[in-house]
Amino acid sequence: MVYGVVFLYLLMPLPIFNHQGRIFALKLIGQSLISPIFGVTFSIAWMTDQWISLSTPLRDLAYTICYYTRLDFNDVKKNPCTASSTV
Repeated sequence: MVYGVVFLYLLMPLPIFNHQGRIFALKLIGQSLISPIFGVTFSIAWMTDQWISLSTPLRDLAYTICYYTRLDFNDVKKNPCTASSTV
């Protein structure tokens, strides 16, 4: 769900919430997809490093949201938010 919010933010067509920055990010994503053919620039390497580094905090955020929305105080040992249900 958290990944979906990030991608919806990137793909939002309205010119609000830093529209020029989102267009630049989408261009970098497109360039990174074709970088095996045309080569890698510093901005592409930096952007892909940022996205890879962001994957763990987003996974932790998704687990935290799941944990606090499905928290059952009556059954402490039962945790419905396992790694397989949040991915």
